[in-house]
Amino acid sequence: MIRLRQGFALMILVISGCASQVDVEVDAADVDEFDYLKFDGNSLLSTHDIKLAMRMPSEYKLIKPISYQAVFNEIRFNVSVAGFVKGKTLLFVSAEKLTDNGGHLDYSHFEPTELNGIKFYKRSKCAELTPDDIEAAADLRYLKENGYDFHPTIYLTHFFQNSADGNFEYVVVFGEQVSSCSDNIITDAFKVRFNNKLKQTIDLTKIDKIN
Repeated sequence: MIRLRQGFALMILVISGCASQVDVEVDAADVDEFDYLKFDGNSLLSTHDIKLAMRMPSEYKLIKPISYQAVFNEIRFNVSVAGFVKGKTLLFVSAEKLTDNGGHLDYSHFEPTELNGIKFYKRSKCAELTPDDIEAAADLRYLKENGYDFHPTIYLTHFFQNSADGNFEYVVVFGEQVSSCSDNIITDAFKVRFNNKLKQTIDLTKIDKIN
């Protein structure tokens, strides 16, 4: 069942560089039910126009999918989120759709890359989140409620893919809790280790249809 909430998605930290939101009144009668993620066997499946399967990493805890609406820059999104956590490490998936089908989504200004041979755009960022930031955002709050600790800071790499019509997106977030965002912590050696761990953890495949 859809949960109507306010707040920015976790990916907004990378796009905007800050935690911000716009509150609007949302009438449940104006919204169709949606769930863009479901867990099947050992995989998290996306069910909207970008159909991908994320295999659950070994020894990680599943954070079950939830769906809600969020507003950023006065644009409303239908959002389904889920993830996996293990200690300080977070693997998070967000499957989203523009509620108004406005076709605004385009991440081609970010660095092109691939995950398991699938094309994405990526960007990395270290972020310090306040308790107010976490409380204001549905996805961050849900992760915290399920045991993930963002304190004191978190280093994140986001992978973005949007549909050709600009209405759907699939976002993978891989993050690790760090003691600070200083250059003494986020070194080249840290980034090499982080990226190696990312590659060993993420197992993503395309799927043709959802049963």
